Amino acid sequence: MIFCKKDDLALYKGISATLDDAIITVLAQNAEEYSLGRKDISENVYINCMEYETCDNTDQLFETHERYGDIHISLQGTEVIHIADVKKQEIVEVDRENDYVGTKGTWASCVCLTPEDALVVFPGEAHRLKGSLEKSEIIKKEVVKFNVK
Repeated sequence: MIFCKKDDLALYKGISATLDDAIITVLAQNAEEYSLGRKDISENVYINCMEYETCDNTDQLFETHERYGDIHISLQGTEVIHIADVKKQEIVEVDRENDYVGTKGTWASCVCLTPEDALVVFPGEAHRLKGSLEKSEIIKKEVVKFNVK
């Protein structure tokens, strides 16, 4: 996991070619380019742009992936994302076609993702989305997915 300022993402180039492509995609975009839904960038990188309301997410499952890493970018609003050790989680559901593993258990740490921040999670790193800080709010965010396998 990498949690940093969005402007500092370039410091992490060189870890993998597809992460480099994802970082370049994040840094090259401007606010006018964001529309809800999926946008394919290349064979190994795509963007999911979404909008939802944050909440008390303690009943939600964590998610992890087997093939893709994520770069989470808030475009509007603040979201609390809980992080957990997937080895200490119970697997509840698996959807390999969509590269999703849902788990439950306790969280180890959390980050507050604001529009200035970036969160990079790699395959096998459990994360729970949609958490609210003090009260629920509508957020708009993008998740840039990069294939690492």
